[in-house]
Amino acid sequence: MARRTRGLKPGPRHLLFRHARRLLRAREGDPLPSGIPPGCEALRSFYVPGLEAGPHSITVSQTVYPTPPPGQPPPVTTPYVTTQTFDVIDPQFSLPDKAIHSTYPPQGQQEAAKTLPHVLFNDVTFPWERIGAPSEENSPPADFDRSRTPWLAVFVFTQDELKLDPNFLPGGSSNLFAGVDPSVIVKMSSTFSINLPVSEIANLDKTKVARATAEPDFFIDPKATTDLIFLKPELFTGLFLARDKATGLPTDKWKNGASVYQHRFLAHRRDINTQGMAIAGSTSEEDDTGSFGAIFSNRSGPYNITSPTAIFVHLVSIEGVEKMSPWPPLDHVRFVVLPSLYSWSYICLPPDVPNVLDEFENLGNTLELLRPVFSKGDDPKLPPASDPVGNRIRERLGNGYSLSRYRTQTGESTACFTRGPFVPSDVQNLPDWWPATSMAGTDLQILDQELGIMDISYSVAWQVGRTMAIADQSFTTALYRVRQQILNRASSEAHAAAVNSAIPNGFKTRPDLIRSLDRALEGLQRLKLEPADDAADFMRRRWRHEPMEPLDLSYHGPVHIDMTWHRL
Repeated sequence: MARRTRGLKPGPRHLLFRHARRLLRAREGDPLPSGIPPGCEALRSFYVPGLEAGPHSITVSQTVYPTPPPGQPPPVTTPYVTTQTFDVIDPQFSLPDKAIHSTYPPQGQQEAAKTLPHVLFNDVTFPWERIGAPSEENSPPADFDRSRTPWLAVFVFTQDELKLDPNFLPGGSSNLFAGVDPSVIVKMSSTFSINLPVSEIANLDKTKVARATAEPDFFIDPKATTDLIFLKPELFTGLFLARDKATGLPTDKWKNGASVYQHRFLAHRRDINTQGMAIAGSTSEEDDTGSFGAIFSNRSGPYNITSPTAIFVHLVSIEGVEKMSPWPPLDHVRFVVLPSLYSWSYICLPPDVPNVLDEFENLGNTLELLRPVFSKGDDPKLPPASDPVGNRIRERLGNGYSLSRYRTQTGESTACFTRGPFVPSDVQNLPDWWPATSMAGTDLQILDQELGIMDISYSVAWQVGRTMAIADQSFTTALYRVRQQILNRASSEAHAAAVNSAIPNGFKTRPDLIRSLDRALEGLQRLKLEPADDAADFMRRRWRHEPMEPLDLSYHGPVHIDMTWHRL
């Protein structure tokens, strides 16, 4: 058996050499190996691995031709043929760890009904590592070299399409799990799938349940489990009908068997230049090219809903769909089971609900959200437009300003103009006296000389920024640390300047001390420890002391007077 190995992420050492190679390539002007510029992607129809999952064989033939003796014909040789069989092991009923890179829409996010959910795989060959359509392998279609059917598919369901009635669960009147081992706990998950051992799938009630699952590989652990979804026969038949390639409508061949042909157009390989992205360091390519396998759903969210609705997405295996028999499911069958390898949910919005793009387009077309909207009763309250004051007030309000009550530092209440960071028109140029820095924020106020009203927009922004900075503990700690470093450096420089003013070169910094070491060593080498001939040479006799007579400390000794001088 041969177990497929997954690619390993490059380590720090590889990233170092990769960066060096990229610099050399940029210096020499060589093109990118993948040809994909930063911020772009390339899509390819499929990417099959070297060996698909399942049994394989290798046949080796060797013929030895001996040299015949002179004058004799060459001997008849028989080739030596040997065959070695092996199996390629791949996941069948569950996903390996970290197989999925991302899903869209993300879990719990709200999305429009027109969205097609999809899955990205870290392994670019994963969607094609097993055979999804055996009929295509036996009788390849005309476009077999341009696209292949994956063994996985993404389907979108509502709660009504997946949730089982309690009567079909253990303890119900129509229990589908009567033949399942009683020790197995049958319970529906949050995405309405049921986890069962793979060996127990065959024990479901065959009179009510049809299986669209592939036969387990021989190496599958008997205790391995998988999630199952139970679909109504009419829903399952509609998902796998044979359809016309041009119109998409069911054809007369739909009764010949289930068809998975359309899913070959819902999977592709995606190569992205991830330069500057968070995943740039996880790729082994020299130019930050990340390759992913992608599978899209052929169903979008429902268009007949009037309120946000929960949608459940399942990544299912379609490996056994074509082999399902009988087709279509018999009339007495209540459900068809499919193995689900991964599932999540999101909220589908009604078609008439505006999305983010619609909101921004409406904002760009109107800009009314950024300025006050006057009602019919507001205009008479303002001075007439013919008056300069009234015209100026209307101009200010049209530029996105609002009149607010303002209390000055001395306690008087007055009016002021204020606005937010987004305005419907160009911002006026700041005056020439505008301060580069502010210590209190009050010097950032601008007086409208025509109206005598203060514009406190920048002052309010300064106050909000200061409040946010004070509330941020990490920022205040870092600011205190910077100020302490500045204070320590200023104190050291002031101390050095004071010492040097009193004693030239009396204060030395560490770099100055290191630079003066060579001169100090030279001076020490010039010193002589022998008695000096010149008594006036201080540098020579500083290390030599004249011997002193011992003091007589008895009562009979001479009197010694100790005189200590103090400067007043």
